Amino acid sequence: MHLRFPRGPAIAAAASLILASSASASTVYYVDNAGSDTNDGKTPAAPWKTLSRVAAATLVGGDTVLFKRGGQWRDYNLMPKSGQPGNPVTYGAYGSGNKPRLLGSVSLNSENDWKETSFGSSIWVSQVAEPGTAPTNNQLGNPDFALPGTWTISTTAGNMAAVTRSTAEYFPPAPSKTDTASMQIEFLGATVKPEDIHVYTPVGSLVAGRCYHFSFNAKATATVALKKPINLSPMTSDVRYAEQLQGASPVIGTDWAPYDVYFRAFNTRSDGRLDFMLGQAADPGTKLYIDNVNLRECDIEKYLVADVGNVIFDAAQAKVGTKVMSEAALDQDGKFWYDAANHQLRLRWTGNPAGVHGELEAAVNRHIIDIRGTTDVTIRDLDLRYTGGHGVAAVNTKRITLTGLDISYAGGSVKADNSRYGNGIEVYEAAQAITVSNNTFDQIFDVAMTAQGLASNTVADVSFTNNLMRRSEQCFELWNRDNGGATLSSTTRVTFSHNTCIGSGTGWGHAAHAKPDSADILLYPTRAPVQMTNIAITDNIFSHATTTLVRLVTPWNDYMQIDFSGNCYYPEPSASEGWLLKRTPGKDDSTSLLFLKSDSEFKNAFGTNTATALFIDPLLSADAVPAEPRCAGKGYTPPSS
Repeated sequence: MHLRFPRGPAIAAAASLILASSASASTVYYVDNAGSDTNDGKTPAAPWKTLSRVAAATLVGGDTVLFKRGGQWRDYNLMPKSGQPGNPVTYGAYGSGNKPRLLGSVSLNSENDWKETSFGSSIWVSQVAEPGTAPTNNQLGNPDFALPGTWTISTTAGNMAAVTRSTAEYFPPAPSKTDTASMQIEFLGATVKPEDIHVYTPVGSLVAGRCYHFSFNAKATATVALKKPINLSPMTSDVRYAEQLQGASPVIGTDWAPYDVYFRAFNTRSDGRLDFMLGQAADPGTKLYIDNVNLRECDIEKYLVADVGNVIFDAAQAKVGTKVMSEAALDQDGKFWYDAANHQLRLRWTGNPAGVHGELEAAVNRHIIDIRGTTDVTIRDLDLRYTGGHGVAAVNTKRITLTGLDISYAGGSVKADNSRYGNGIEVYEAAQAITVSNNTFDQIFDVAMTAQGLASNTVADVSFTNNLMRRSEQCFELWNRDNGGATLSSTTRVTFSHNTCIGSGTGWGHAAHAKPDSADILLYPTRAPVQMTNIAITDNIFSHATTTLVRLVTPWNDYMQIDFSGNCYYPEPSASEGWLLKRTPGKDDSTSLLFLKSDSEFKNAFGTNTATALFIDPLLSADAVPAEPRCAGKGYTPPSS
């Protein structure tokens, strides 16, 4: 059979028909945090509910996902899908009221979210919340061990251990019932494998995907260190069917203490059991006491799966915690440490932390919007806040528009090299045709907006226009290095124009940096053969940076070719800060440290490319409009209401 294909004008007509058909087939999806993921999402009356449902959707160019204004989501990263050139996938807002809020944090506002590690210690550990706390919710029967035969012991050889009740040892305070007791496990003989002593009890039904919290109190006459995790498995098999979310099992000491283990079920079963493998855990003669056992369903959203970069107590008052790197450093109220082994937050506070603050958010190490290898996307009119990573991470992307976003309290988490990081919007590696406009930034750990890369790549046609930045460590950062790659890296036609930077270095991130180094503009080294051409930093307002307006780390190829014209500069004057330019040497560079504080020195440093630059207080209003007439028409213009 022979197929005939249209030629000439017929091809164009067919292509037009296909494009028209594609455009007409585009779909708008609605998301409301009061909706349901069983809906089709195609009308405001039948919206989806979660970000995970959005992530599972098949989207094509022309499709739109709209989040309801006034709504709030924190269950998943937003990972946009690619559109087509001229026909992007759009994410935005519908309805009236505040912009939809996407959070990269876990809320720990309830006093039930916290437990003091020991009475009077003032060290509080975060708890995975439970849907209910009534005794009927406990899936373990016989929590006071009054009923015989509930717990079973199995040993591989002889009398290795014995399980009995102890009415003399129980978790204080003293019981109100005479039959209250702890379970006593006595180690009788030497063991060579954890499974040599197996103690278990039935738990009934568990449901796939759900979180379960096993809590108990315990003490021992000598340390008991479990060699295998506490396990959830079927009664008919030792094969586990739930993962323990912690990385290690408890080590039980000689004083009564509470212990917590969290699970996520793999499968749904009706014959679950809870297992202790106690072989090799203690020497013969040791007695282990377990009391107040509970197994309840829990809220997986409270589980801190990654490092906590910041704790926000009250954002309206800019109150945040102080991150430390060890539990031993929790020596003052407000200091916190992320316990990576148990995925919990430990916080020093006199009294329950949630009882003191109206807002308590643990900012987790994740990017709220994660764009990787994605093209042709528009994201607009969203409120992104409380993340330990980036507000938006755009990696190896093309034709991306980010507009009308409000990004606050981003960054602070620890990377693999133990340094802390976190930007508002980061454009990384290859990037072409990226537009970042009409956004606001506040309290960003590192830089509000950046284009940077450390691989062979091309950065071209990237614009940052009409954005407002407050209290970031830096406003704008630009660099590109090919890191020894075979392909020549280049950056060209990057514009930073009509933006307003206020108070760089006055935010929470300044004190949190190991070596604070605030600046409005941060230009890191770019070495030959990397090409940096057509860079314009024009018509901006730079106001009240604490350290320097421009930090230039040399070598920077042809940095005097950067267009710095039309800017309005006003450093915060002081004896040792408020520099117009701080030039510092980078690796393999002999350029000496240079501080410039006078207008003429600054202009000389950048040659003739500072035409019409002003060095004057712009007298900014509350909405960042300059009252100084010579700064009019520069910087950020608030959107019309």
